[in-house]
Amino acid sequence: MVELDLSYVKPKNQLKRDLYLSQLKSLLILKVNEMNNDEVKNFKGNHELLKFVCSCVENGLVEKYEKKKKTDKKKVVIDIFQTIFNLDDDQKLKLSDSIDFLISNKLVEKVNIAKRVSFFGFKYLKSKL
Repeated sequence: MVELDLSYVKPKNQLKRDLYLSQLKSLLILKVNEMNNDEVKNFKGNHELLKFVCSCVENGLVEKYEKKKKTDKKKVVIDIFQTIFNLDDDQKLKLSDSIDFLISNKLVEKVNIAKRVSFFGFKYLKSKL
């Protein structure tokens, strides 16, 4: 039997954006779960974790996808927390209020391009040594 390889067929437009968003969610869920495997349930009310996830979503979304159609970043963060902690409606409401608080007080910031380039440049140079 011949194995079929369709890796050269790439999704476009909305499919590409949705695929990227699901990969971002999966990556963040994995990152949070590996932070503290044994006590991840204790992180549910941790505002530092919420700020970390919000910052990752803010800086992780590719701007070319954001120019055409705005992504509801709050919904992405709530989806991530829902997957990890299995929240009920009250907890989702509290989480939504906490996200609003972080955003309104400018505690979630976008990392500027110079800092990103210097980080990846340093990482590249370190790998070559």
